[in-house]
Amino acid sequence: MKHADVVIIGGGQAGLALSHCLGRAGIDHVVLERGRIGERWRTQSWRSLRLLTPNWLNGLPGSPYDGPDPDGFRTKDVFVHDLETYASRWQVPVECKVEVTSCRRTGGGFALATGAGDWLARVVVVATGHCDRPMMPFVSETRGGPLNIHASQYRSPGELPPGGVLIVGASSSGVQIADELARAGRRVMLSVGKHTRLPRLWRGKDIFFWLCQMGVMAQPLDGLANPESARRQPSLQLAGRPDKANVDLATLQALGVELTGRVRGIANREIAFADDLAAQIAAADA
Repeated sequence: MKHADVVIIGGGQAGLALSHCLGRAGIDHVVLERGRIGERWRTQSWRSLRLLTPNWLNGLPGSPYDGPDPDGFRTKDVFVHDLETYASRWQVPVECKVEVTSCRRTGGGFALATGAGDWLARVVVVATGHCDRPMMPFVSETRGGPLNIHASQYRSPGELPPGGVLIVGASSSGVQIADELARAGRRVMLSVGKHTRLPRLWRGKDIFFWLCQMGVMAQPLDGLANPESARRQPSLQLAGRPDKANVDLATLQALGVELTGRVRGIANREIAFADDLAAQIAAADA
């Protein structure tokens, strides 16, 4: 049985950043990562993915961005390398390929079971991210039909079978994948549900500059009027393109992407769409 004051589950940017802060405070801790550092960036995203946030916003505690392109957008591979460098520089006590299989309360804290032995901790921090489990509606209805994958399984246009592609969801992942597929010559239909639309640039500055100036990025969750509603907000309809161009419903339509309302149901290999496209667009612009 191993012991630590704090066990952090997850070796991504949040887990590594917290480890740095705990280390500076002299608090005994360990980071348990089921794969490698930044595993989700490595294996659960498409090959051309870039971060949505500009480089100047992606610094971690003790390591602010000091490169030559503060307003650029790092590729996922560069970001993974940066996470590894950060962990090495600050000597993060991370144990990789250790999956936590259970966590339960004990009299003095928590008992954790892993594939590499058990841990006791006074405090446990779950830093696995908010996209740990893919949501796949209508799985049973599409079984045995055309290929049906989650965005985390998509890699590139050339790795999909020939034919048209229906993308369900028009937040950041949906619009970026639709853009890439359309530029590759695929016929693409985008099912548009609830989404949040913002311009990439406003008055010559990245939108995140203005969100920071307004205090939005520093607002604690418990300071919001409805924290639970905030948790369920879709990700911003943005893309981290090198040319800093918008990727939204208008630009996708210009590429030939067909827009439709939400998927209402699937039966006998036929898809029913809700007649709510105009309402979804109006709500995003409200």
